[in-house]
Amino acid sequence: MACQSPTLPNSLVEPVSSRVLRWTARGGVVVWTGFWGWFNVASMMGESDGFMHHLEVLGITLGLAVAAWFWPTIGGVLMVVGGLLAAAAFPNRAAFWLLAAPATAIGLLLLLSRIQWPPGTALKADRKEVDQQPAADH
Repeated sequence: MACQSPTLPNSLVEPVSSRVLRWTARGGVVVWTGFWGWFNVASMMGESDGFMHHLEVLGITLGLAVAAWFWPTIGGVLMVVGGLLAAAAFPNRAAFWLLAAPATAIGLLLLLSRIQWPPGTALKADRKEVDQQPAADH
């Protein structure tokens, strides 16, 4: 019987740099969604005429967060598109820095985390992690 090489789980084969980018983006998604969730809920309680608008924005924000968390490629594209649309819709500098820039940056981090780098270009830590895996009995 031929000796088969062991297969490693994706979490061990995936480069450390990709995991760092993905978890950094996820942290950004949590902070960004938390801020806008708080903002919209507070605005709904304080304004009598904008309830539905804030509820819609809250739903979109939560939808983007779920997409970014579970489907990083789709979520990354949606976050970049949403950030660019927000930048076009709100020419105000404060809106740009609070809404558009974080969404675009998070989306780019998610997309960068999904890039399949060519073999041999992994960081030293990436190679060391895979090299330190216990050898399978043959």
